Amino acid sequence: MKEKEGIENPTEWYDEFWTDKKNGFGLWFIGGWLIGIVALTFIGLGIITIKILSPELVWNKYFFISSGVISYLICYFLVFKNDQYLKYFKEFENWTISEKRKKTLSSIVFILSVIVLFFLSLVYF
Repeated sequence: MKEKEGIENPTEWYDEFWTDKKNGFGLWFIGGWLIGIVALTFIGLGIITIKILSPELVWNKYFFISSGVISYLICYFLVFKNDQYLKYFKEFENWTISEKRKKTLSSIVFILSVIVLFFLSLVYF
């Protein structure tokens, strides 16, 4: 890798590529997941709400596009604007192991419940 890219230590480069808190690929990857989870929440709740209030309504692509745009804007203003996530990282570093486990499990439960909500809204509504 040194001959091709001019990189002295590939392990450090890979670590920096994935775990850089400012511009790492892992940050972009998780940011995409965050936007997707918020979008799935809006889509699932939107489908259920509209089908309860107006069952004859036919869905169009603009509902899904607007859900994605709104999700992006929410994530941008609450997490990414002015590098707000760096403040969250500092707060997370002070957590104990038991707090980290509890928050991780609650996050996993929330993500799974959003996925279940989305599919139930498609199947039953």
